[in-house]
Amino acid sequence: MRHSERTDLIDAAMSRVQAELKIVDKNKAVNVDSDKAKWSSRFATFDVLYKACHDALAAHDVTVYQGGAFVPGAGERLVTRLAHGGQWIESDFPIKPSRDGAQGFGGGVSFAKRWGLMGMVGLATADDLDEKQGYQDERRQPKRAAAPAGLPTALDAIRGAETHAELAQRVATARAAHPIGEGAVAVEKELEVWLCDALAASRNLDDLTMLRDLCTRIRPRGTSVRAAIATAEKRIMGGA
Repeated sequence: MRHSERTDLIDAAMSRVQAELKIVDKNKAVNVDSDKAKWSSRFATFDVLYKACHDALAAHDVTVYQGGAFVPGAGERLVTRLAHGGQWIESDFPIKPSRDGAQGFGGGVSFAKRWGLMGMVGLATADDLDEKQGYQDERRQPKRAAAPAGLPTALDAIRGAETHAELAQRVATARAAHPIGEGAVAVEKELEVWLCDALAASRNLDDLTMLRDLCTRIRPRGTSVRAAIATAEKRIMGGA
């Protein structure tokens, strides 16, 4: 969590805000019905959470800001900031797309906005009996299998690649050995981290061009690399 040099004014304002907040009722359900588990869980949507705190925040002159930020190596984050009297407090929550594409990314943003608002303002939702049962059902499931054989070595190889050619070769080898499942996800995540770090360290147009060509060849599957390229382009082109 980050904050301005002083927080005495906003701390006092948020104390007054939280004294007026009430437990929020969950208004939407998620149903899981599969061979492994069958349960129902409820949650509060963003509009319900916003309405639950808006009047108290406005009454005590506290403003809420939510926006995106990209952290090299960590990907997209949703930043929630509370501001009052020139003072501020903020924190961020990871954006985890539910699937590829704009709609999947939007789903990740919506999830992050809800949890970011709840955490920063201090909202709480009512317990749900179906949700508790769902957690119990999940605990009854077999423990997750160990990491696929050879995966740690493959990830270390990607992490230690020193040239573009090494990275391309090691990623191809890792993808062939781990084409599906958790192994494939881990390989793509490690690739994203390598590329995002390299893009953040790029200093000129030649560096950026070579990295863009590399991405075209090996085709990283996550969204964070595209965002890292855009950030690097803005930084380098803006300084040109």
